[in-house]
Amino acid sequence: MPDKSAAQLLDILLAKLKCDGSNPNVALVRNWVEVVGSDIALHTKIIDIKGSTLIVKADHPTWATIITMRKQAIVEKISLLYPDLGIKRVQVRIGGDT
Repeated sequence: MPDKSAAQLLDILLAKLKCDGSNPNVALVRNWVEVVGSDIALHTKIIDIKGSTLIVKADHPTWATIITMRKQAIVEKISLLYPDLGIKRVQVRIGGDT
């Protein structure tokens, strides 16, 4: 049996931990820019998913307000792209270093 490369071993490990693209939570985090656009994605990040609530951190109150104003559109886009997640709400927190 040939030795596996480090990349292959990492892929196997990530798949076993469900940290690969097959996990919709991981896919959503990786593709956040597709959901909210590049400007918003630069200033926000997903910090958790609790039940049907997506928790997002914004680096400034202005970006938190923008997320708040677009909650419905964000939920609709996530429901379209990742229906298995069952996201119904978005909660926004403010903090630095997104």
